[in-house]
Amino acid sequence: MISNNLATLSPVIDGAVITYETDNTDIVTNIENGVVTYSTEKTGIATITAKYAGDETYKASEAKYTITVTKALTSVAFADGTNRTYT
Repeated sequence: MISNNLATLSPVIDGAVITYETDNTDIVTNIENGVVTYSTEKTGIATITAKYAGDETYKASEAKYTITVTKALTSVAFADGTNRTYT
């Protein structure tokens, strides 16, 4: 699955580079340009950190957000058309 939750700088800084990292590579399998790819095979929590290193005018900064991956619900349909949902 993919989540696109781009970090932005305020004020906008031309040419600024924002880097991304995760604290849980079992859940988040890749981060490229703010696009997070996460596992659907495992469940858990991962924190994504976006960082700006700063320059001669602006201080360094960072922001964090959390992704929680849980098991998907399943539904079983019986021959009579009734459904049951299990968690």
